Amino acid sequence: MKRRLNILLHPLLLSLPFAVILILLLPDSFDKYKLTLDEKFRLPRTTSWHYYHDLDHDGYSEAILRTLNLDGSSNFVVYVHSGGVIDQWNFKNPWVP
Repeated sequence: MKRRLNILLHPLLLSLPFAVILILLLPDSFDKYKLTLDEKFRLPRTTSWHYYHDLDHDGYSEAILRTLNLDGSSNFVVYVHSGGVIDQWNFKNPWVP
């Protein structure tokens, strides 16, 4: 009998009906983020690798994009964490490390 009383008076079980009622009464106005498609385009087929490393030891990782293009050329592009390009290197032959 005491075990049943302990289960029925458990704080989680007591708060569950109130939480369900509160959730049902809340308005559905939580549109914090809205995603809209501005532009749609298809990129040419390339083989690319993405690397992330903190090159300048500032606490933010820079993105390094290595691409092998259809014509056999390859390039490296280094992006800063805010999205800007630091530098780009283009090679006429494929880069194989």
